Amino acid sequence: MKTKLLLATYSIALLGASLSAAAQSEGTAVAFEAACTSNEAWKLPAPLIDGEFRREWNRTLSAQSSSARALSEALALKRISKTEDRRRFAEYWIARALYSARLWHLAYPAFGHLSKGAADSPVQTAIRLAAHDCLARLQDRLPGLRSSSTIEAKNRFQKEFGALLTAQTARNTIDAIRELEALVGTEKYPQHKDLLYLMLARNYYGIGRYDRAIENFKKVSKHSNHLAEALSDLSWAYLLEDRLGEAIGTAISLQSGGLKNTFTPEALMVMSMALNELCQYPESIRAVELFKKNYESSFRWLAEWSKARTPLYPQAVQFLRKNGHVPARVGSEWGRTPSFINRQSEL
Repeated sequence: MKTKLLLATYSIALLGASLSAAAQSEGTAVAFEAACTSNEAWKLPAPLIDGEFRREWNRTLSAQSSSARALSEALALKRISKTEDRRRFAEYWIARALYSARLWHLAYPAFGHLSKGAADSPVQTAIRLAAHDCLARLQDRLPGLRSSSTIEAKNRFQKEFGALLTAQTARNTIDAIRELEALVGTEKYPQHKDLLYLMLARNYYGIGRYDRAIENFKKVSKHSNHLAEALSDLSWAYLLEDRLGEAIGTAISLQSGGLKNTFTPEALMVMSMALNELCQYPESIRAVELFKKNYESSFRWLAEWSKARTPLYPQAVQFLRKNGHVPARVGSEWGRTPSFINRQSEL
């Protein structure tokens, strides 16, 4: 309630500034109502947006245009914008398209950015006010967004995570290892620690330090969505360290219990190779046969899907409702992905 009162007080102050600026700037009058609702409407000066862009903007407000098309048009407008007013309006359009697409966690920081900084014209003031209104609606819809510290922590992690990915892409493995070691040695991102351990282990694996890779793969929590990946990679590290018994044991753990239906085909191949190294040839062949038995339906389903490329999200939802014909190993993989989990949390 206190947050809403502060926003309301601030909005009134900004509105007064907006009316004053509008009175002093003939021909630049701008107004809006009901931001981020089905009744949203804007009065915009012709120089700000015209022609096809204005028609697409009106289609966005009336929900006659898809969110993807709206986002594309808004990005195009931003690219050609030569004034701060037009650029700021394009950024609002981008945020509005994300809001319409129900991508709340992307829309929130976009509106947050627009709600800050200087407002040097009636257009910028109106956009700032509209962004405040949209933020309030998002906070009502998703109370978890009220914590600015949570958003800031997420943004910090994304920045550092992006730097790590850049280092890995550039094959600066040693730099990536140094950064990851520093991160896992702190409690900065406890909710992402399993992902950081997994990345650190894979970087050690990439430079042939299988002992350090094993050490970090084993630190991934047994309750983590990354556990199946970690165990599959751990089996490879054991194999390359010539710890054949442990490679076999790790691969077997992925064929039973709660991990039985995870998509980890390589583990059975590791088992087969380890058994072959131990001269257990019949068992090695049985591991290959088990691979064929467990993954044939997944292979056939994925081969058929690759031809049609039907949307995956509705099928993932059907799988969780125990409907449809998606193989369990494929469906369980979807359910653990961050993109699916984030999409569900936004509903």
